[in-house]
Amino acid sequence: MTVSDILILGTGLAGYVTAMEFRKQNTQASVSMLTAGQGHFYSKPTVSTAYAHARSPQDLITQTAEQMMSKYQLNVMTEQTVVEIDSQQKCVRTLTGQTHYYQQYLVLACGAQPRVLKCSGDAIDSVFSLNQWEDYFQLRAALNGSKHVLVIGCGLVGAELCCDLRSGGHQVTCVHDADWPIHTLLPEPMGQALKTALCETGVRWVGSDLVTSVMHDASGFKATLESGRVLNADVVISAIGMEAQIDLAQRAGLVTQKGIVTDAYLQTSDPNIYAVGDCAEVSGWLLFHITPLRRCAQALALSLSGQPTAVSYPAMPVVVKTPCCPVVVSPPLLNIQGHWKIEGQGQDWLGRFESETGDLLGFAVTGQCVRDRAGLHQALVPWMPSEH
Repeated sequence: MTVSDILILGTGLAGYVTAMEFRKQNTQASVSMLTAGQGHFYSKPTVSTAYAHARSPQDLITQTAEQMMSKYQLNVMTEQTVVEIDSQQKCVRTLTGQTHYYQQYLVLACGAQPRVLKCSGDAIDSVFSLNQWEDYFQLRAALNGSKHVLVIGCGLVGAELCCDLRSGGHQVTCVHDADWPIHTLLPEPMGQALKTALCETGVRWVGSDLVTSVMHDASGFKATLESGRVLNADVVISAIGMEAQIDLAQRAGLVTQKGIVTDAYLQTSDPNIYAVGDCAEVSGWLLFHITPLRRCAQALALSLSGQPTAVSYPAMPVVVKTPCCPVVVSPPLLNIQGHWKIEGQGQDWLGRFESETGDLLGFAVTGQCVRDRAGLHQALVPWMPSEH
């Protein structure tokens, strides 16, 4: 049993940045952190781009849990799966029956989990997903001696994985449910430019199709597609997107939608419980990107230290780490009125999403046009202005 002023569930970037920023404001309050994993501090985006650079799992670790404990005066408890939040008693309980109390605040930094691949077959449990350090550790072991990798899904992570694994010398086949990569964010000309660049590196593209079955066979795995096509691979990776971890919050009676619902101060429906990072739906926003995560963690740290601070979101472009065709996109908000103005050729495209009055509400650039991103970023209308 432990008793802490502040208890944080999760040692991903959201949890650790919150703790680090809080320590800048308060060096006296006790802070404990619980994680089901190893508790290492690392940059999650490097997980999908590390293979081509021959980076081992250990190379990705910036600080171990022990180093974080010492540097920031934290009590980090690893391999502790939390199964219950008792808001009345202000405590959480773990799978092993331990109870941990918080005297002031509980912070949920539970992150997101990969979407479940909805298909049949006896090899479903052998399909990899890539969401955290432990996943990369297992994938690296599986890739040793393997030649052909099947990547299911070509969103942000899938596109980066295809580029990374191909650069690392693997044969790569990508099955995507649309005709171009990152189709939910990129207009077609930019998406087609990225697809062409991936194919020119040797990626085998299978678009507008779905995997319906993954089976073991003598040579590794056999994937059957909706079209009837059959693909063979030594390793299969699912990269079909993420969804917020909300089960624990739901069982505790907190308000949830696609994420754990919070106000602009990251406060949940329980005034003593906050949520931050990929699990948090902040004022209607659920964003699985690093920049909003850091802004939320910084604002929350101030609030926890007695300085109530609402988060604000400027427009936050996303850099896609695909060296074969550089991409930066700041997608327009859903249901916003406007239109795309797109120009370019080959790999070099620039798209501006403008309102009827000419305000810049989004942009997408590829290839050499990426050099224009700074000026475009500066001209963007903020997503969620400050409440102050």
